[in-house]
Amino acid sequence: MNPVNLPVFILFLAAIYLLCIYGLLKIAEMQKPGSTIVSNTSKQRRNKIQTP
Repeated sequence: MNPVNLPVFILFLAAIYLLCIYGLLKIAEMQKPGSTIVSNTSKQRRNKIQTP
């Protein structure tokens, strides 16, 4: 591997790693019962007009 490409490759892997960790933390936060994050599905359920 070219010595110039190695730091770029490491930075690329680090960015992907951080994105994965961020996504997993957000998923875990949404799974908590007292979460302040409202998912899109619950927003859609509240916005539906209920007809008899």
